[in-house]
Amino acid sequence: MTKNTSFDVIVIGVGSMGSATCYYLSKRGYKVLGLEQFDISHELGSHAGQSRIIRKAYFEHPDYVPLLESAYKNWTTLEQESGEKLYFKTGLLYAGTSNNEMITGVKQSAFLYNIELEKLNIADATKRFPRFIFPENFEVLFEPEAGFLPPEKAIRLYASQAKKMELQFIQMKK
Repeated sequence: MTKNTSFDVIVIGVGSMGSATCYYLSKRGYKVLGLEQFDISHELGSHAGQSRIIRKAYFEHPDYVPLLESAYKNWTTLEQESGEKLYFKTGLLYAGTSNNEMITGVKQSAFLYNIELEKLNIADATKRFPRFIFPENFEVLFEPEAGFLPPEKAIRLYASQAKKMELQFIQMKK
């Protein structure tokens, strides 16, 4: 970097959100500088760890679902561009009483956004998931499209893809 280098955008923190921000801004042709006080990635951020669950039937509030739909598409695009696997489809099991906040929220999100959600009776749930014992008063749901992501790998991929795009953009300007 030379003394006269200028940037359109400076992103402070190149964790899960900052690396994606650098990537998408670079993809749009902006000259981006990502500043990170530690390595990309590192164990000192909220993103640290081997995996994060990803699901569409977001029980916390159905307003998150459109963001999650976009996230799934974005990860697919990043996988295609990088040739690396990020999203691992495993499905996700939910179990609780029918008036449980998580169960009602999952069903509401699934209903509003047409998310596939299997309702299992106790016998089928026990047969399919023999390691669990489900009380008779529980409702058991399975979201087949849910899975997990390795967040640190995603951060590294977003950052490396952003660097490639920035270099391509600079070369195109010359």
